[in-house]
Amino acid sequence: MCQENRIVSNLCHACIVLRLNLSSENSFRLLKYAKNDLPACMIYHRIAVNVPLSDGLLTYSHSEPLPQGTRVLVPFRNKTVVGIVWETDIAPDMDAARILSIQTTFLDEPPLPESWRDLLSFTSRYYHYPTGQAVFAALPQGLKETRAVEMPQSSKDRKSVV
Repeated sequence: MCQENRIVSNLCHACIVLRLNLSSENSFRLLKYAKNDLPACMIYHRIAVNVPLSDGLLTYSHSEPLPQGTRVLVPFRNKTVVGIVWETDIAPDMDAARILSIQTTFLDEPPLPESWRDLLSFTSRYYHYPTGQAVFAALPQGLKETRAVEMPQSSKDRKSVV
C-alpha cells in the first residue's frame, strides 16, 4: 500500500490524481499530481533468505504485489541471493528509505504451494530454526541458483525419436 496517502494508493497509475491534503488551517485542499509527480508506491514483502538471522525473513520492496511462494533475487551484503516471497503487502517495521528493492522476479516459474510453505513454517517453529534456512534446506538445488529454471517438458510435449 502506498505510504504517502491511502487515496493515492488505488490511483497510482492514473494520469492525474486528486489528493486530499490537510493544511495547517484544518481545511482540505485539492492537490493535482501528474503521473510523474506521484510518490513511488512500493509494496513491501517479507522474503525468506538463507541467512542465520532470528527468523530468516527480510523486508524488501517491489513496485507490484508478488504472489507468495515466488522465487526472487535480492541484494544481501554486497551479493545477490535467492529468496522466496513469504509474505506480501506488509507494513515495514523499519524506515522505508533503508529497505532495498527486489532485483529480479521469476514470474514465469510457478510459485511454491501454500501447503509447502505452511509445512516449512511449522518446521521452523517446531525446531526453533530460522524460516529462511529451513526453506533453503528443503529446496532442490536448481531453485537455490540465481538463474531462471528451465521447466521440464511433459511427456505429451516431447517428440518421439522413433
